[in-house]
Amino acid sequence: MQKTPQANRLYELLQRLGRLIRQAEYETGLNPAQWEALCYLARCNKVSNTPSALTAYMGTTKGTISQTLNALERKALIYKQKQSQDPRKVSLHLTKTGRTFIKEHQSKENYSKPLALYTKQQQALIEDAIETILKAQLTKRQGATFGMCKSCAHFCPNHDRTNQNTPHFCQLLNVPLSDKDKEEICAEHLETL
Repeated sequence: MQKTPQANRLYELLQRLGRLIRQAEYETGLNPAQWEALCYLARCNKVSNTPSALTAYMGTTKGTISQTLNALERKALIYKQKQSQDPRKVSLHLTKTGRTFIKEHQSKENYSKPLALYTKQQQALIEDAIETILKAQLTKRQGATFGMCKSCAHFCPNHDRTNQNTPHFCQLLNVPLSDKDKEEICAEHLETL
C-alpha cells in the first residue's frame, strides 16, 4: 500500500511534534524515559504500578526500566514498596515531591491549549486518528494497549448504583472501581470490539 502525500505529511508532523515533546521533557531535568515513567505512574491503576507493567508500557528492556526507576528513586520522585501477597515483587508509587513535580511540569508544556480551538467533535476525530495509528503500531509490535479502564471490555459501568464511591466494576480483576479508577491506565486493558 503506497502512502499518499498527505499521509507522508501527517507522519512528518507527528514525528516533529514527538521530537519537540522529547526536547521539552529534557527541560524538566529528567530524560524522556524518566519523564514517561513518572507520567505513567501518575496515571496507572494499582494493578499496573509494577516494574514489569512499566516495561511493557514503555516497550523497553528490564535493564532500562531498572536504571530509570533507580534514577527516579534517587531524585525522591518515587518509592518502591514490597507487595504483601508476594514480598519478591514491588509496587511503584509517586512521592509527594513526585506528584508536585508532575503538576508543575505538565502545566508548563500544555499541548492541549491549541486543541481547545477545535470543536469537541473535531478533537474526537484527532484523538481517534492518533489512537488508530498508535494501536496499529502496538499490534505490529505485539504490544498491549494499556488503555483506561472505562474503554476496556472488562469494565462494567454503573454496576452498583447504590455505592457512590465505587459504582463501577472490573470483571477480570473482580474489584469495584470508582470514577477516578475508570480514568486510570491498566496493564490488563482489553480493547472492546
